[in-house]
Amino acid sequence: GVLCPTGCELKKTLVKQERNVRPTVDQLKRSVAELTQSTNSVYGYVLDMTAEVAQRQKVSEGNGLVAGQYTDSLETQHAYIKDAVDVTFPQNIKILQGVLDKIRDKIQRLEKAITSQRAKCQVPCKVSCPIPVVSGKECEDIIRKGGDDSQMYLIRPDPLSPPYKVFCDQTSKNGGMPTFVL
Repeated sequence: GVLCPTGCELKKTLVKQERNVRPTVDQLKRSVAELTQSTNSVYGYVLDMTAEVAQRQKVSEGNGLVAGQYTDSLETQHAYIKDAVDVTFPQNIKILQGVLDKIRDKIQRLEKAITSQRAKCQVPCKVSCPIPVVSGKECEDIIRKGGDDSQMYLIRPDPLSPPYKVFCDQTSKNGGMPTFVL
């Protein structure tokens, strides 16, 4: 038969792709949420360490050299972690948020395209071809099957041979007369 050129196969392909994309996006959302939560935990830890450093500095004045060495180590670790929390983590979170925003934008465009395609495929597929879908063994067979208009049809007199186009005059001599063969 004649294939439907309206995009119904595209609709099936888009629906299949949507099934593959949605779980990946959901996983990305969960990963970003986990990263945000762990970042908040680290930030809270740094705040606690900042308070601890301030407290240790007061103690170090009375404890001398031993406390000073420990505080120096703690301050170095604090500076490293604070730098990570104040600079590195926010940069990484911004990058991840940018990636997530791009993914959301792409998902929205895909959803719009899918919605648009579904709307287009709500209407049954229509075939517009110069040859009607009605075919038969000969022109008389076609007129019996509802091919009342005089126009081009496919006929197949011999089942072992391929079909070919003919113009059937369906009005002269009570119809069913092939006029010429293409």
